[in-house]
Amino acid sequence: MTAAVTIMQTTDWSKFSTEDWFRQFGAWMNGDTETKKLVYKSLPTRKLTQHQREELIAKYMSDEGFREQRLRKGVVCQITDNEARAFQRIVLDIRQIDSEPLHEWMDAVWQICVENKNLREVAKMYETSTIQIRQNMKCALAFITGRYPNLKSDLLQK
Repeated sequence: MTAAVTIMQTTDWSKFSTEDWFRQFGAWMNGDTETKKLVYKSLPTRKLTQHQREELIAKYMSDEGFREQRLRKGVVCQITDNEARAFQRIVLDIRQIDSEPLHEWMDAVWQICVENKNLREVAKMYETSTIQIRQNMKCALAFITGRYPNLKSDLLQK
């Protein structure tokens, strides 16, 4: 008789680092299954002539100081529902541990990896320094790696 295989056992945990598992889980929660592109629409008040269009393009092409705005790319979900549920079990398991420092550490990882906020935003939100937020992340990732050895962290490898 064969034993039933659980989602946790069938998931290939080496597919992503711990941080990327959080990012993928966030993308899965938000339903980001394809790259979202921001489209800028500009409604011209009047139609440009061919000559005006050529001048505008020439001006645009010759201006070396012009920089297009950089947009933060979202994470495209690359995990299945079963993988997301398996990772959710890990997160819920950690959240059930009654430890206030652990919850603070996990909140830092959640805000940065799942909510896609940068260190400064999170530091401002918690009224602390970016160094403290990074330390909280390292502590959370070290705890997760200790509890779940199959999850490896990129931040701890540096």
